[in-house]
Amino acid sequence: MTRHASLLLKMALALAVGVAGGSVGLSYWMMPAPAAVVVPERQPHPLTALFDLDPPLVLVQPASSQGLENLFRRDPEGLHLLPPDQSLLPVSVVRFPSDLAELPNELRKAVFIRTLLPLVVRENERIETARGWLLDLQSRLRRGLGTDEGDQAVVAMLADEVLPEGASQRGILAVQVDALLAHLGPIPPSLVLAQAALESGWGTSRFAQQANNLFGVWVKAGYGLTPLERVEGATHEVAYYPSLAASVASYMRNLNRHPSYEPLRRLRRDIEAQGRLPKGVELAQGLEHYSARGPQYIDEIESIIVRNRLDRLYQQPLRWRAPEEVRANTVQVDGQKARWGWWDRLLAAVGGSP
Repeated sequence: MTRHASLLLKMALALAVGVAGGSVGLSYWMMPAPAAVVVPERQPHPLTALFDLDPPLVLVQPASSQGLENLFRRDPEGLHLLPPDQSLLPVSVVRFPSDLAELPNELRKAVFIRTLLPLVVRENERIETARGWLLDLQSRLRRGLGTDEGDQAVVAMLADEVLPEGASQRGILAVQVDALLAHLGPIPPSLVLAQAALESGWGTSRFAQQANNLFGVWVKAGYGLTPLERVEGATHEVAYYPSLAASVASYMRNLNRHPSYEPLRRLRRDIEAQGRLPKGVELAQGLEHYSARGPQYIDEIESIIVRNRLDRLYQQPLRWRAPEEVRANTVQVDGQKARWGWWDRLLAAVGGSP
């Protein structure tokens, strides 16, 4: 957190921490200043930028697959699997239409990818923003510069959300920051899209349709959707998410958090140390524990990436199109906000409102 200082003023920062409903609320006030100078009463934490990324994603819910196709179609000749001009429509589709399976195979795949790609890119932007703040804090710690209770509270919040249970090292700020930077990193869009396609049947599975669960994530009994073909004696259920965005955020957090995916994170660190971005087919090698099928599962993920040329997303940076291209569309959901799961809790912790 940057310190607020002025040559004209003496300002003191006070921190109020309140716990309600399992989340931490942080508010910041400045001491009184001379009347000639206007000082805001509330100073936003830098991590509120996680929710002010540009452009804002417009929340939409097409009534049919035809409406979803029309949302992304620009070329009258048809909808390409990936945007040929590397542009992204800034939309957050709440859920897939119930008639998605009725689309022809190639068109369904294109609609599926175009729907999820903005969510994956935005999630990676949030991760990079959080990493930027952590790197700044790490630099200050190594230079012996001071921190405040706000920094410590937000790092503790991030540690609880991102680090494995029991590994948060609460109270040792430098250790927490180093551990967070080792865990929290972007996931190649090609890998996210391939796993979502495999686990959800390109958005047509019961879990994807009824629970927005794109990645086969389980929860304990009483908290999700009961599998129809659950093994006798099993009690697990399939997690329910309020939106596709929340499902994507949860999955990417899981890859960054769970001990089973340390091989993936280690691969990512090794590749980044070489000065290049990891490809989806490379990080897929770290998913041997994601499925009981082990190496066969990895082969299936790699096959989807290669067959659909999804690693083309690695070659050129994607760019956002203007939000005005969406706002005139009749499928927009007015008066609601996209839900991003654990990021919403972080927003509450740094003094915003999810």
